[in-house]
Amino acid sequence: MQRWQSWVVAMGLSLAAPVLSAQEYSASVNYQLRCAGCHGQDGMGVPAGGIPPFPKYVDGFFSTENSRLYLMHVPGINGASLTDREIAAVMNYVGERWGEPGARKPFTAEEVTALRARPVEDVVALRRDVTEELNLAGYEVPDYPWP
Repeated sequence: MQRWQSWVVAMGLSLAAPVLSAQEYSASVNYQLRCAGCHGQDGMGVPAGGIPPFPKYVDGFFSTENSRLYLMHVPGINGASLTDREIAAVMNYVGERWGEPGARKPFTAEEVTALRARPVEDVVALRRDVTEELNLAGYEVPDYPWP
């Protein structure tokens, strides 16, 4: 009898697995689950720890190919365990919530896929290059405490 119950439970779980793995959250929920721990509910980050705030700065980081590449390789995105479509949605949520309306090109899943496929050997060095590029373009960038 116990064997029969185990089989029924196993079958039920195997049938439910596609539904459970297909669970998808909204961009705002994914932000809460995967980003707010470092960047905060208010998007203010922890500047002393190298976690930048979003208000005033997000539009610049959405503005160039290098800055968009950088965003796809920051540790929080690299380890987010989200699909490329979900990452694009979260990035667009961040831009809409803390950026100027209409000031940036939205991310697409295809762009996220392409940018994540490009190797970045040193994300800190890329961050320095992006900061310099954005400064020269007139964007304000947050302080970055890492050498």
